[in-house]
Amino acid sequence: MFHALISKRTLGRLLRVTGIDALLVRVVNGKRPSIIVYHDPNPLMFKEILAYIQRHYSIVSIDRLVKSLRSGQLKSLPSRAIAITLDDGHNGNFALAAILKGIDAETTIYLCSQIAGTERGFWWSALDDPEPLKLISNNARLAALRDLGFYEDHDMGSEHRQALSKHEIRIMSEFVDFGAHTRFHPILPMCDELTARAEIDLAVSEVEELSGQPCQHFAYPNGDVSERDRVLVQESGYESARTVNPGWVRPSTDSFMLPIVSMDEVVVDRLVVDLSGIGVLKRSVVSWIRRSRKRKGSQGRSWWMRSGD
Repeated sequence: MFHALISKRTLGRLLRVTGIDALLVRVVNGKRPSIIVYHDPNPLMFKEILAYIQRHYSIVSIDRLVKSLRSGQLKSLPSRAIAITLDDGHNGNFALAAILKGIDAETTIYLCSQIAGTERGFWWSALDDPEPLKLISNNARLAALRDLGFYEDHDMGSEHRQALSKHEIRIMSEFVDFGAHTRFHPILPMCDELTARAEIDLAVSEVEELSGQPCQHFAYPNGDVSERDRVLVQESGYESARTVNPGWVRPSTDSFMLPIVSMDEVVVDRLVVDLSGIGVLKRSVVSWIRRSRKRKGSQGRSWWMRSGD
Protein backbone atom coordinates (compact mmCIF):
# COMPACT_ATOMS: atom_id res chain seq x y z
CA MET A 1 0.00 0.00 0.00
CA PHE A 2 1.35 3.45 -0.97
CA HIS A 3 0.58 4.73 2.50
CA ALA A 4 2.98 2.15 3.95
CA LEU A 5 5.88 3.40 1.80
CA ILE A 6 5.95 6.95 3.17
CA SER A 7 5.16 8.34 6.59
CA LYS A 8 1.67 9.47 7.41
CA ARG A 9 2.94 12.98 8.09
CA THR A 10 4.70 13.21 4.73
CA LEU A 11 1.66 11.92 2.90
CA GLY A 12 -0.54 14.45 4.66
CA ARG A 13 1.79 17.30 3.75
CA LEU A 14 1.77 16.15 0.12
CA LEU A 15 -2.03 16.11 0.09
CA ARG A 16 -2.16 19.64 1.51
CA VAL A 17 0.50 21.15 -0.75
CA THR A 18 -1.11 19.77 -3.90
CA GLY A 19 -4.61 20.71 -2.79
CA ILE A 20 -5.72 17.09 -3.05
CA ASP A 21 -6.89 17.22 0.55
CA ALA A 22 -9.55 19.79 -0.39
CA LEU A 23 -10.65 17.59 -3.28
CA LEU A 24 -10.90 14.54 -1.04
CA VAL A 25 -12.88 16.55 1.50
CA ARG A 26 -15.49 17.27 -1.16
CA VAL A 27 -15.50 13.86 -2.87
CA VAL A 28 -14.93 11.45 0.02
CA ASN A 29 -16.34 13.33 2.99
CA GLY A 30 -18.91 15.58 1.35
CA LYS A 31 -22.04 13.65 2.32
CA ARG A 32 -20.66 11.32 5.00
CA PRO A 33 -20.51 12.76 8.52
CA SER A 34 -17.30 12.13 10.46
CA ILE A 35 -16.55 11.77 14.17
CA ILE A 36 -13.12 12.38 15.68
CA VAL A 37 -11.88 11.49 19.16
CA TYR A 38 -9.38 13.04 21.55
CA HIS A 39 -8.46 12.32 25.15
CA ASP A 40 -6.14 14.94 26.67
CA PRO A 41 -4.79 17.04 23.78
CA ASN A 42 -2.28 19.86 24.09
CA PRO A 43 -4.30 23.11 23.80
CA LEU A 44 -1.96 24.76 21.26
CA MET A 45 -1.94 21.71 18.99
CA PHE A 46 -5.69 21.29 19.42
CA LYS A 47 -6.24 24.91 18.41
CA GLU A 48 -4.24 24.33 15.21
CA ILE A 49 -6.23 21.18 14.46
CA LEU A 50 -9.48 23.02 15.04
CA ALA A 51 -8.43 25.85 12.70
CA TYR A 52 -7.92 23.33 9.89
CA ILE A 53 -11.24 21.61 10.60
CA GLN A 54 -13.12 24.91 10.64
CA ARG A 55 -11.68 25.85 7.23
CA HIS A 56 -12.73 22.61 5.55
CA TYR A 57 -15.60 21.12 7.57
CA SER A 58 -18.88 22.02 9.24
CA ILE A 59 -18.73 21.16 12.93
CA VAL A 60 -21.91 19.66 14.35
CA SER A 61 -22.73 18.25 17.77
CA ILE A 62 -23.06 14.54 18.41
CA ASP A 63 -26.62 15.25 19.47
CA ARG A 64 -27.52 16.82 16.12
CA LEU A 65 -25.73 14.10 14.19
CA VAL A 66 -27.52 11.33 16.10
CA LYS A 67 -30.94 12.94 15.81
CA SER A 68 -30.43 13.23 12.04
CA LEU A 69 -29.29 9.61 11.83
CA ARG A 70 -32.15 8.21 13.91
CA SER A 71 -34.75 10.19 11.96
CA GLY A 72 -33.33 9.11 8.60
CA GLN A 73 -32.39 12.70 7.79
CA LEU A 74 -28.58 12.59 7.53
CA LYS A 75 -28.87 14.66 4.35
CA SER A 76 -30.20 17.53 6.46
CA LEU A 77 -26.73 17.96 7.96
CA PRO A 78 -24.40 20.47 6.32
CA SER A 79 -21.91 19.17 3.79
CA ARG A 80 -18.68 17.83 5.34
CA ALA A 81 -20.25 17.53 8.80
CA ILE A 82 -17.87 16.52 11.59
CA ALA A 83 -18.42 15.98 15.33
CA ILE A 84 -15.66 16.41 17.92
CA THR A 85 -15.58 14.19 21.02
CA LEU A 86 -13.27 13.74 24.01
CA ASP A 87 -13.08 10.64 26.20
CA ASP A 88 -12.60 10.20 29.96
CA GLY A 89 -12.87 13.79 31.19
CA HIS A 90 -9.18 14.47 31.92
CA ASN A 91 -8.43 17.50 34.07
CA GLY A 92 -6.38 18.87 31.16
CA ASN A 93 -9.61 19.28 29.20
CA PHE A 94 -10.35 22.41 31.22
CA ALA A 95 -7.45 24.13 29.45
CA LEU A 96 -9.49 23.72 26.25
CA ALA A 97 -12.46 25.63 27.67
CA ALA A 98 -11.86 28.89 25.82
CA ILE A 99 -11.27 27.01 22.56
CA LEU A 100 -14.38 24.84 22.91
CA LYS A 101 -16.49 27.87 23.85
CA GLY A 102 -15.61 29.43 20.51
CA ILE A 103 -16.98 26.51 18.47
CA ASP A 104 -20.48 26.99 17.05
CA ALA A 105 -21.50 23.40 17.91
CA GLU A 106 -21.12 21.61 21.23
CA THR A 107 -18.22 19.23 21.72
CA THR A 108 -19.14 16.06 23.63
CA ILE A 109 -16.95 15.00 26.55
CA TYR A 110 -17.70 11.47 27.77
CA LEU A 111 -17.11 11.36 31.53
CA CYS A 112 -16.18 8.45 33.78
CA SER A 113 -18.80 9.38 36.34
CA GLN A 114 -17.05 7.98 39.45
CA ILE A 115 -13.70 9.55 38.56
CA ALA A 116 -14.81 12.96 37.30
CA GLY A 117 -15.55 15.30 40.17
CA THR A 118 -13.33 13.31 42.55
CA GLU A 119 -9.65 12.92 43.43
CA ARG A 120 -9.56 9.35 42.13
CA GLY A 121 -7.26 8.23 39.34
CA PHE A 122 -7.72 6.45 36.02
CA TRP A 123 -6.73 2.81 36.54
CA TRP A 124 -4.29 2.66 33.62
CA SER A 125 -2.22 5.46 35.17
CA ALA A 126 -0.92 2.91 37.68
CA LEU A 127 0.72 0.85 34.92
CA ASP A 128 3.54 1.19 32.43
CA ASP A 129 1.64 -1.01 29.99
CA PRO A 130 -2.10 -1.37 30.63
CA GLU A 131 -2.80 -3.47 27.52
CA PRO A 132 -2.44 -6.92 29.16
CA LEU A 133 -5.02 -6.02 31.81
CA LYS A 134 -7.54 -5.15 29.10
CA LEU A 135 -7.58 -8.79 28.00
CA ILE A 136 -8.44 -10.45 31.32
CA SER A 137 -11.64 -10.61 33.35
CA ASN A 138 -12.67 -7.47 35.22
CA ASN A 139 -12.23 -9.18 38.59
CA ALA A 140 -8.73 -10.31 37.64
CA ARG A 141 -7.88 -6.78 36.47
CA LEU A 142 -9.03 -5.25 39.74
CA ALA A 143 -7.08 -7.85 41.73
CA ALA A 144 -3.91 -7.11 39.75
CA LEU A 145 -4.37 -3.38 40.39
CA ARG A 146 -4.86 -3.98 44.13
CA ASP A 147 -1.58 -5.90 44.16
CA LEU A 148 0.02 -2.70 42.88
CA GLY A 149 -1.65 -0.65 45.60
CA PHE A 150 -4.28 0.91 43.31
CA TYR A 151 -7.95 0.92 44.31
CA GLU A 152 -10.39 2.48 41.86
CA ASP A 153 -12.58 3.99 44.59
CA HIS A 154 -9.73 5.52 46.66
CA ASP A 155 -8.83 9.20 46.45
CA MET A 156 -5.27 10.05 45.45
CA GLY A 157 -5.22 13.56 46.92
CA SER A 158 -5.93 16.90 45.27
CA GLU A 159 -2.35 17.25 44.03
CA HIS A 160 -2.79 14.04 42.03
CA ARG A 161 -6.27 14.76 40.64
CA GLN A 162 -6.57 13.39 37.11
CA ALA A 163 -10.14 14.24 36.08
CA LEU A 164 -12.24 17.36 35.69
CA SER A 165 -13.57 18.76 38.96
CA LYS A 166 -17.26 19.36 39.62
CA HIS A 167 -16.68 23.12 39.37
CA GLU A 168 -14.91 22.78 36.02
CA ILE A 169 -17.65 20.54 34.65
CA ARG A 170 -20.35 23.04 35.61
CA ILE A 171 -18.46 25.87 33.93
CA MET A 172 -17.96 23.86 30.75
CA SER A 173 -21.56 22.60 30.71
CA GLU A 174 -22.57 25.98 29.26
CA PHE A 175 -20.91 25.06 25.95
CA VAL A 176 -20.04 21.34 26.20
CA ASP A 177 -22.33 18.32 26.09
CA PHE A 178 -21.37 15.71 28.68
CA GLY A 179 -21.99 12.06 27.92
CA ALA A 180 -21.12 8.88 29.82
CA HIS A 181 -18.03 6.68 29.57
CA THR A 182 -19.12 4.26 32.33
CA ARG A 183 -18.33 4.87 35.99
CA PHE A 184 -14.75 3.56 36.40
CA HIS A 185 -13.76 2.76 32.77
CA PRO A 186 -13.71 -1.05 32.88
CA ILE A 187 -13.44 -3.10 29.70
CA LEU A 188 -17.12 -3.93 29.36
CA PRO A 189 -16.91 -7.33 27.58
CA MET A 190 -14.63 -8.49 30.41
CA CYS A 191 -17.27 -7.66 33.04
CA ASP A 192 -20.06 -9.91 34.27
CA GLU A 193 -23.52 -8.71 33.28
CA LEU A 194 -24.37 -7.23 36.69
CA THR A 195 -21.21 -5.11 36.71
CA ALA A 196 -21.60 -4.05 33.08
CA ARG A 197 -25.21 -3.03 33.67
CA ALA A 198 -24.30 -0.95 36.72
CA GLU A 199 -21.39 0.74 34.91
CA ILE A 200 -23.67 1.71 32.03
CA ASP A 201 -26.96 2.45 33.80
CA LEU A 202 -25.78 4.28 36.92
CA ALA A 203 -23.53 6.56 34.90
CA VAL A 204 -26.57 8.35 33.46
CA SER A 205 -27.77 9.95 36.69
CA GLU A 206 -24.21 10.50 37.94
CA VAL A 207 -23.19 12.44 34.82
CA GLU A 208 -26.43 14.42 34.99
CA GLU A 209 -25.70 15.33 38.62
CA LEU A 210 -22.18 16.46 37.70
CA SER A 211 -23.16 18.50 34.66
CA GLY A 212 -26.70 19.65 35.43
CA GLN A 213 -27.79 18.60 31.94
CA PRO A 214 -29.35 15.48 30.38
CA CYS A 215 -26.94 12.62 29.64
CA GLN A 216 -28.00 11.11 26.32
CA HIS A 217 -24.84 9.76 24.73
CA PHE A 218 -22.36 7.02 25.64
CA ALA A 219 -18.87 5.95 24.56
CA TYR A 220 -17.54 2.42 25.10
CA PRO A 221 -14.31 2.39 27.16
CA ASN A 222 -11.37 1.44 24.95
CA GLY A 223 -13.92 0.98 22.16
CA ASP A 224 -14.63 -2.54 23.41
CA VAL A 225 -18.23 -3.72 23.09
CA SER A 226 -20.06 -7.02 22.94
CA GLU A 227 -23.63 -7.37 21.70
CA ARG A 228 -24.68 -7.69 25.34
CA ASP A 229 -23.14 -4.30 26.13
CA ARG A 230 -24.73 -2.68 23.11
CA VAL A 231 -28.14 -3.90 24.27
CA LEU A 232 -27.51 -2.72 27.84
CA VAL A 233 -26.65 0.77 26.60
CA GLN A 234 -29.82 0.91 24.52
CA GLU A 235 -31.94 -0.37 27.41
CA SER A 236 -30.47 2.30 29.71
CA GLY A 237 -32.10 5.02 27.62
CA TYR A 238 -29.12 6.52 25.81
CA GLU A 239 -29.68 7.93 22.33
CA SER A 240 -26.32 6.73 20.98
CA ALA A 241 -23.03 5.02 21.73
CA ARG A 242 -19.68 5.70 20.09
CA THR A 243 -17.05 3.08 19.32
CA VAL A 244 -13.52 3.52 17.99
CA ASN A 245 -14.27 1.40 14.93
CA PRO A 246 -13.00 3.12 11.76
CA GLY A 247 -15.50 4.56 9.32
CA TRP A 248 -18.03 7.29 8.51
CA VAL A 249 -21.60 7.66 9.67
CA ARG A 250 -23.95 6.39 6.97
CA PRO A 251 -27.75 6.04 6.77
CA SER A 252 -27.36 2.37 7.71
CA THR A 253 -25.14 3.07 10.73
CA ASP A 254 -26.37 1.71 14.06
CA SER A 255 -26.66 4.70 16.42
CA PHE A 256 -25.27 2.47 19.19
CA MET A 257 -22.17 1.59 17.14
CA LEU A 258 -21.03 4.99 15.88
CA PRO A 259 -17.64 4.81 14.08
CA ILE A 260 -14.82 7.35 14.02
CA VAL A 261 -12.31 8.54 11.44
CA SER A 262 -9.47 9.69 13.71
CA MET A 263 -8.23 9.37 17.29
CA ASP A 264 -5.80 11.63 19.18
CA GLU A 265 -4.29 13.06 16.01
CA VAL A 266 -2.87 16.48 16.93
CA VAL A 267 -0.58 16.94 13.90
CA VAL A 268 -2.53 18.56 11.06
CA ASP A 269 -0.70 16.70 8.29
CA ARG A 270 -1.45 13.37 9.92
CA LEU A 271 -5.08 14.28 10.56
CA VAL A 272 -5.43 15.09 6.85
CA VAL A 273 -4.64 11.44 6.05
CA ASP A 274 -7.27 10.21 8.51
CA LEU A 275 -9.93 12.52 7.14
CA SER A 276 -9.04 11.69 3.53
CA GLY A 277 -10.19 8.12 3.96
CA ILE A 278 -6.74 6.57 3.58
CA GLY A 279 -6.41 6.21 7.32
CA VAL A 280 -9.87 4.66 7.62
CA LEU A 281 -9.02 2.08 4.95
CA LYS A 282 -5.79 1.11 6.69
CA ARG A 283 -7.40 0.90 10.10
CA SER A 284 -10.29 -1.13 8.75
CA VAL A 285 -7.84 -3.74 7.44
CA VAL A 286 -5.77 -3.73 10.64
CA SER A 287 -8.92 -3.88 12.79
CA TRP A 288 -10.22 -6.89 10.89
CA ILE A 289 -6.89 -8.73 11.17
CA ARG A 290 -6.51 -8.03 14.89
CA ARG A 291 -10.11 -8.94 15.68
CA SER A 292 -9.83 -12.22 13.80
CA ARG A 293 -6.77 -13.11 15.88
CA LYS A 294 -7.73 -11.88 19.33
CA ARG A 295 -11.42 -11.35 19.77
CA LYS A 296 -12.56 -14.98 19.96
CA GLY A 297 -16.26 -14.35 20.17
CA SER A 298 -16.60 -10.69 21.24
CA GLN A 299 -17.79 -8.08 18.77
CA GLY A 300 -16.74 -4.55 18.13
CA ARG A 301 -13.19 -4.32 19.45
CA SER A 302 -11.01 -2.02 17.33
CA TRP A 303 -7.24 -1.85 17.46
CA TRP A 304 -6.11 1.60 16.47
CA MET A 305 -2.82 1.40 14.62
CA ARG A 306 -0.86 4.54 13.80
CA SER A 307 2.05 4.93 11.39
CA GLY A 308 5.22 6.66 12.51
CA ASP A 309 6.23 10.27 11.99
